[in-house]
Amino acid sequence: MGPKLATLFEEGQVAGCCWDPAGRITICEHRFKEFEPSILVCEYNTDKYGYFDNTNQVFATGIKVWPPCPIMAYLLMAQRTELALEGASILELGAGVGLLGIVAICLGAAHVAITEINDLCRNAIAVNLTLN
Repeated sequence: MGPKLATLFEEGQVAGCCWDPAGRITICEHRFKEFEPSILVCEYNTDKYGYFDNTNQVFATGIKVWPPCPIMAYLLMAQRTELALEGASILELGAGVGLLGIVAICLGAAHVAITEINDLCRNAIAVNLTLN
């Protein structure tokens, strides 16, 4: 975790902060209808930077919330009773930034394993778990 994000944690401020000095990884707020609180996720700012940085070295596929993920998160929230998530054990494979695992925790899953092979993504998951 970068010093700027650590300082913001200490001050209790997270909205709009940056994880790295260039601002490529930022905190985004994901809001879901009829579900509070919103979920904060640090992810790569592909809207501003694309999927590669100017050196073609940063590949952002894993550190980005892809469009189907919030849809799945909403479905988990909407169907939480039918899916019996409360008290369940959940395994998220290839989690990226861990949004679905965090949603499962918020919905009362007893045990959640969030797995990811990429080091940068695992760092983002750790931050995201702290944020939520």
